[in-house]
Amino acid sequence: AASSNGDGAESEVLRAGFVEKWDRTTTEYEKRWFILRSNGTMLYSVNPADSKPRGCCDLSTMTKIEKTGPKTFELTTTDREWAFRTLNETQCDEWFGAIRSLDVTEHGMSWNGVPSQ
Repeated sequence: AASSNGDGAESEVLRAGFVEKWDRTTTEYEKRWFILRSNGTMLYSVNPADSKPRGCCDLSTMTKIEKTGPKTFELTTTDREWAFRTLNETQCDEWFGAIRSLDVTEHGMSWNGVPSQ
């Protein structure tokens, strides 16, 4: 079930739900509603009813993703580092797995700090 996100790009919603992301300004985790799409974008807003996303993590520029704890994982894109925390280990595994399974990266990906050949 593909849906258009307004700019003509067809993409499927792979996961949606609340995840906490680390805010570098406030230096604390902030709860956000995330939508992971099959085109490699991870949009986020304060809550599901928001009409426009607050921001976007472009996973096509992801260079690294790693679990940092039972409920936390980090990913690095070419322009910033992202840190996430989930409610429980199951959610962490599900989000981590869904992001890892995306086949949208344009260059060598590293899953644990080791560049792919």
